[in-house]
Amino acid sequence: MPISRQLRYQQQCRDNWKENATKKQEKIREYVQLTRSLKKSRDSWKDRAKKAEQRVKELEKQMGITSSTENAKNSSPDSSSDNDDNDEDCDRIAHHHYTLSTISIAVQQIITVGHSYRGVAKTMKLTSRDDSPHYSSIKTWVERIGLYELQRPKQSRDDWIYLVDLTVELGNTKSLVIYGIPHTIWLTQILPKNRGLKPTDGEILTVEVTEQATGEWVYSALASLSQKTGTPFQIISDQASNLKKGIELFQTLHPQVIYTYDVTHAMANLLKRKLLDDELFQNFLQECHLCRQQVQQTELAFAAPPSQRSKCRYFNLYGLINWATKILGSSLSLFSQLIPGISLSQLALRLEEKFGWLSAYGFSLWLWQYLILMTHTLLKQLKTLGLNSDSVTLYKQSLSSLKIPESLAPFTEQILTYLNQQIHSTHSLPLLATTDVLESIFGRYKYFSERSPIKELRSSLLTIPLTTINFTPEFIRNALTTVRSVDLSQWVNKTFGQSQLTKRKILFSH
Repeated sequence: MPISRQLRYQQQCRDNWKENATKKQEKIREYVQLTRSLKKSRDSWKDRAKKAEQRVKELEKQMGITSSTENAKNSSPDSSSDNDDNDEDCDRIAHHHYTLSTISIAVQQIITVGHSYRGVAKTMKLTSRDDSPHYSSIKTWVERIGLYELQRPKQSRDDWIYLVDLTVELGNTKSLVIYGIPHTIWLTQILPKNRGLKPTDGEILTVEVTEQATGEWVYSALASLSQKTGTPFQIISDQASNLKKGIELFQTLHPQVIYTYDVTHAMANLLKRKLLDDELFQNFLQECHLCRQQVQQTELAFAAPPSQRSKCRYFNLYGLINWATKILGSSLSLFSQLIPGISLSQLALRLEEKFGWLSAYGFSLWLWQYLILMTHTLLKQLKTLGLNSDSVTLYKQSLSSLKIPESLAPFTEQILTYLNQQIHSTHSLPLLATTDVLESIFGRYKYFSERSPIKELRSSLLTIPLTTINFTPEFIRNALTTVRSVDLSQWVNKTFGQSQLTKRKILFSH
């Protein structure tokens, strides 16, 4: 056999050996974990058996004293033992060790309160007299209930309002989330209360995962959902290119569908276009960042500027502008009360050293405050009153009371242009104009995903449908009896495939 062929043969043997060794190690790890889990379970049951044995001995000693009393109770016609048994049966779920009330408390601590899985397990261990659920069991409960809500058939009607957006994590996987609320319910039950939407007002209609979030894919997701729930009355989203294209393709087949540009994203983009090219404003942001670094480890740390957000920065400038205005308006005597033990002259020099740079932005801060006030005024109006033919008139009336400077007239015209573009003369009823409730749901989801070893779209995505649920014992019972653990595993494997964490472990284990 030629040497080159022998080398290839030896290399192939070596690679096969490595692959078999890797599989063997993975199998060994699984057996070790299973053994550890079984040992923990065995010790728990052994401890419970010993306690039960001790309790039986104590009861046997008391039998001679209490036998007559027990017989009287058993023969009593108004005995409540049957009712207790019925209550206990109602609190049980088939094939589950823990009671319905225990599962409900654990799940609601995760979704409603925002505790971690391990934190809930430790909390329940402190409060439970007997055994408490493991954090992995709580995680499985949450995800099974989330999968049940996601796969539950949704009502078919012709007045759905779709709130559409994409969420992105580590890797190239993206998720399309569609939140729905009937226009009739929003019009009759929410709009009269002059409030914005809450997550529980509507429901998550679908969550789709893909690696290529093109406009055509968005269109196919909308078309598939509309076949199940009916053609929507209105679709609201930001104007991301793929979402906009997908919705416009959907409108070609359903021209009666109203497409509304989310007012929150629209105003944020107007602010960004206005301030991004403003050199003075960019200098202000840089100096705020430097000031925070210089002040946060000093006696003036309480007066440090707020941290700047990496996302949606231009729509969250109110705190930063308000901080600068308050610092400029605060007197030396007020700082003296807050920092005792230093002379006024030294304090004045100290404040001038750290915050003296703000005086150069006095007039600009006044203009920037007006920009934020104009956008927030429109936001409040559309969130509480909806979008209709009177929106332009109402907004102009609000601006007249604000006494907007003439230099901001072009910005005012841009806001009015947005309003005129979004108003539909063919529909006299008010329209929803914001996706803030969906952004709130995303915020809750990211609160969970940030705790993951690697921030990626995995089974934690199932917490999104749970944020819209009013938990009831019957709902939890139906969810856990309908969706099995094997169903959850199959859905995760089919939707996401091999996780980034698993790939990382395999890569660095060699």
